[in-house]
Amino acid sequence: MKLRLRLLLTTAAATAPLVAALYLIDARARHHAAERLLTQAVRHHLQAPGERERCEASPESWGGEPLQPPRGPGGPPPGGPSGEPPHADHRPGGAPPVLHAFSEELRAANPSAPALPPALADGAARADVVTLDPLWPGSSVDVLLRAPWREGPCAWILAHGTTTAGWFGARLPADPLWLVPALGVMLAMTLAAGPAVRRIKRLADRVRRSADSGFAEPVRLDGDDEVAELSRAFDRAAALVRDQLQELQRRERTLREFVSNTTHDVMTPLTVLADHLTTLGERPDQPPDPTVLSAATDELHYVASIIENLALAAKLEAGAP
Repeated sequence: MKLRLRLLLTTAAATAPLVAALYLIDARARHHAAERLLTQAVRHHLQAPGERERCEASPESWGGEPLQPPRGPGGPPPGGPSGEPPHADHRPGGAPPVLHAFSEELRAANPSAPALPPALADGAARADVVTLDPLWPGSSVDVLLRAPWREGPCAWILAHGTTTAGWFGARLPADPLWLVPALGVMLAMTLAAGPAVRRIKRLADRVRRSADSGFAEPVRLDGDDEVAELSRAFDRAAALVRDQLQELQRRERTLREFVSNTTHDVMTPLTVLADHLTTLGERPDQPPDPTVLSAATDELHYVASIIENLALAAKLEAGAP
């Protein structure tokens, strides 16, 4: 695997937990912001004149309708944030919040009211505003808050909304800005790896040229980083290889000279021995001449000693004991 690809994969593996953490932080921030804004909108709605009377007059039918954008104090201006006409629709397309009334005993008179989540029911004994806190929040937001009058069939209000931005003046981060740090890390790692990859490629080219020249060309790179240290290590290894190659060449020359000299030393007595044998072969009917036999035997012993020395030299050259 190429170093650039390895660095890219390593960066991606290191960035993946960061992306997951940033996504979770972003989701939780959006969820908590939506909870706060939903709580503010519901409280503003309950403070409207006559809202308590309407709820307590018919709790079995109150709620279940989408909450309209608040107007007046605390609500968005009639002309919108940028001066659009009052009839302009600023809702971003998500479902608006829906309210349901519950009694002090957390019972709903409206049959269409949803079941109260156990986590919200348990938290109602400890706080006036109860929210869910999932580890990995989604787009759904539920808030249970105590009404300002704190008693009667509408003592608690369950508000169900979403994290959709903009419905009641909220401006949650709709763009995945949390990707910017992750992309920045990957870009920085890629840019940082570029010079190192180029230096490694330069080192590889110099090593190839040094090998083609019999390790006579140096490999050294300037600098004090790990790549420069690696180039100096290559130079030290190349020096050892050059010394070994020179030693092998010297031993090869010595061996060639030894073989050449030995061949000459062997051929001479063999020629003499062949002459003696030829002389003996020319007189098959006569007894062999003791002088010729003695000379032939001497030459044979001489050849045997040369062969024995040659075998010993071969063992020494091979490193045998």
